[in-house]
Amino acid sequence: LTTGKIYDSVIKKERKGDYLGKTVQVIPHITGSIAEWIDRVAQVPVDGSTLRPQICMIELGGTVGDIESMPFIEALRQLKFNMPEHSVAWCHCSHVPDMSGQKTKPTQHSVKALLALGVQPDLVVCRSAQPLTAETRKKIANQCNIPAPRILSAHDVGNLFHVPQVLAEQHVVGLLNGILQLDSLDVTPERFMSRESGFRSLSDWTSFARQVDRADAAPEVVIAFVGKYNKGGGDAYQSVIAALHHAAVAMQRKLKIDWIDATDLERSGVDREDPQVVERTLEAEARLRAAHGIFVPGGFGDRG
Repeated sequence: LTTGKIYDSVIKKERKGDYLGKTVQVIPHITGSIAEWIDRVAQVPVDGSTLRPQICMIELGGTVGDIESMPFIEALRQLKFNMPEHSVAWCHCSHVPDMSGQKTKPTQHSVKALLALGVQPDLVVCRSAQPLTAETRKKIANQCNIPAPRILSAHDVGNLFHVPQVLAEQHVVGLLNGILQLDSLDVTPERFMSRESGFRSLSDWTSFARQVDRADAAPEVVIAFVGKYNKGGGDAYQSVIAALHHAAVAMQRKLKIDWIDATDLERSGVDREDPQVVERTLEAEARLRAAHGIFVPGGFGDRG
């Protein structure tokens, strides 16, 4: 769900006359459209059955205070206000830098910015290099008006698949159960449950995390990645990189990507005989031959 989609939807409704000639405003039209979109998507079955999901997780990206996210924050505030009690849990993710000790000021200011917008976080997940100390938890709890047990540490781990275990050890399920009253939800009948394989329990996540650890300690498999958009650490190819990583884990090998710019493999035009161009091309070809595998993703245009 993007800002462009919301504005496009509202403009189309306005041109159709759905607003009966009223002036289109951020509130209530933009925020109302966001809430309607979320409610519509939340009703779509996702487990192979025909049942509406019982829980919908919504990620509100961006930084608190940025003008781009203001309509979305207001829409979610209204969504919680208009729903029954124990229907929505706000979880705020903040950064706790370590500069001669863990600093809580960024978290304090971001929570106060949310409070000014009418949002009281139920949980605060703190990203940090090391586990939060008891003193840090107490300080955030006192300054942000949130009980200390609801201040969760999301510190650095060996791989991301350890994160569910880290949160489970801090009783995140029990906390969400207390906020959302999950015990009152009806259990999905066995006949409606999906037969798709996947991570159904915490033990599945923990098992896969250990498998990833073993793969990271195994011999490397080098994949030559011939791309046009390699700058920026491969952000343009995140889904492909994740697929390669999962494949390497399945084969119990540590993935190493050798980034090769597609333009380094072409010699054309007036510079084709330039010694530097020739050397660059030969070096790229040698790296291709040295790799265990070659991956060439799609691209646009003639370059590369």
